[in-house]
This record gives sequence, structure tokens and C-alpha cells, in this order.
Amino acid sequence: MSAPLLELEHVAVAFGAARPLVDVNLEVGPGELVAIVGETGSGKSLSCRVALGMTERLGGRVVSGRVRFRGDDVTALGERGWRRLRGREIGFVPQASIASLYPLGRVGGQLKAAARMLDPESDPEERALELLRQVHLPDPTRVMEAYPHELSGGMRQRVMIALALVGRPAVLIADEATTALDVTVQGAILELLRELRASTGMSIVFVTHDLGVVQELCSRVYVMYGGEMMEVGRVADVMSAPSHPYTRALVSADVRHAEVGVPLPVIQGMPPDPAHRPPGCPFAPRCAHALTECSTREVVLGAGVRTVVGQETACWRAREGEVLL
Repeated sequence: MSAPLLELEHVAVAFGAARPLVDVNLEVGPGELVAIVGETGSGKSLSCRVALGMTERLGGRVVSGRVRFRGDDVTALGERGWRRLRGREIGFVPQASIASLYPLGRVGGQLKAAARMLDPESDPEERALELLRQVHLPDPTRVMEAYPHELSGGMRQRVMIALALVGRPAVLIADEATTALDVTVQGAILELLRELRASTGMSIVFVTHDLGVVQELCSRVYVMYGGEMMEVGRVADVMSAPSHPYTRALVSADVRHAEVGVPLPVIQGMPPDPAHRPPGCPFAPRCAHALTECSTREVVLGAGVRTVVGQETACWRAREGEVLL
């Protein structure tokens, strides 16, 4: 892979005594489609906020590690510095479009306000209409005059993507961008993201619970649990031959593998409490394959072993070329 546009290097985040992120490593190359998957509470969305310089806004702080953009360390930029990157270089599509759009403002007004801030050389009206056409919203003039509640969920999601594109970012972070959308609309949004990547060359970080979406859209996947990356590799490799027990459990629980009358496997237990983390691997208390050292010594992704070319896992049971499960 060429030099990454965006990197998180061994990032840890604290909120008082709680450490919801412990060791997060992420690389996103130019034009790459990367997925982050994992259970609710694993740290996916918070990792996105770190990449957007929003940790302090949430009441937390980065206590170790680095965030790099285009090779520059931007960890300690401060809010003024991050404002030059956020929206312009790194776009963001948050969860829940109905909650993210201002309910009392027309769509056009919100797009034009963003254009004045992030693309001041453009004509706000023309830029807003251009963006609505770019995300394939029918009758952009009518959409400009609409309030968010007057649009369908899929239309609102396209408006959110349009807002994220105002500053012509190099990286787009989409946090659960297809959640709560029906299958047809979800497919249309995925096709739109593929098209935008092809037409603009931007990179996309896609956060999701849906492994089917990952296989359809992305080239590489990071599997996250307990504020750490458990496994990373090409989507085809990780989904067909997962090397970490947690990844195997996620793949086994995928609803696409369901059979009538046969219960899906369930991962027993609960994710770790960020304020009371167990020693060793965070998944060890729920892992049927845990060794004694799994509960005493931690292996992180950056120091883990490589199972196949481009695939790494943070697991003591993984060995070169095989997985002892």
C-alpha cells in the first residue's frame, strides 16, 4: 500500500478512569475503502472521533499514541488546527441522519451555510445544487426547500453525504451510514459510495455491524473489540479464514448463515468495562480457546503475528501460516 493518508498509531483515550480505547492502529491509503467492524461498545465510533480531532469535545483525551494525516502528526493540533482539516480534508457522515440535521432549517440553507464555511470560493446556491445532484437526489430544487422531516430516511442519508462532501475531502468517514435503512435503500447508498470513490479518488472508512456490507464494499477490514484492534487484513481473507477467535465468532453469528430452525451461535458474556479492564487479552474472559497467558499477557496488533500476507491478528494462538483453534 502507498503511504497512508490517515493513520492512528497505538492510540489510547481516557475519560477519567475509563479507557474505552487502549491500543488502536488504523491505516487508510489513498482511494482505499476500509471497514471497521465489531460489537456495540468496541470503540469503532470513538476511533472515528479521534480521527476527526473531536476527543476533547466529548470530554476525553488522547493519553498515548499519534494521529497522522498525510504523514504529519496532528494529534495535538488544537481545535483551530483541526477546523482546517475537519470537513475540508476529512469528511464525516454520522449515525442517525434525522438527529444530525437541524430540524428547523431547510436542507438548502444547511448546505449553503456549509459551503460558505468550507468552500468559500464557490457560489453557495450552485454548490448546494451540485452536491444534491452528485448524490443523485431527484429534483434538487425541491429538496433544497424541504425540511429534514419531509424527506425519507434514504434521502436524508444522501443529504448527510452531500454535507460531508462540501469541502471536497480526501477521506470520508461514514459511521453506520446504512443503519436503519431497508435493503434496497442500503444498496443504493453503497453504490453511491462506490461511485463517489471512483469519481473523486477519495478514501472511505466505513463503520458497520453488517459483515455483508463489508464484503460488498470494502477491500480491507479492521476487527475491533474492547478498544483494541483484534485482526486486520483483506476482506476476502479475514471473512473466509478469520484467525482471531473473536473474528470467528462474529463471522459465525452473521445472519446470512442462518438456517431455518437452527439458532445462530451467540458470543457468551459481555464486553469489558472500560473502567475495569481485565489483564491480558480483553476477549479472554469470553474466549473458549483462551490459554493461561491470554489472561496475563497482552499481544497487540502492531506486535502480533502475520498469518497470511497482509493479515495480522492480536492472538497468542495464531502462528505463521496456521491458526491453532
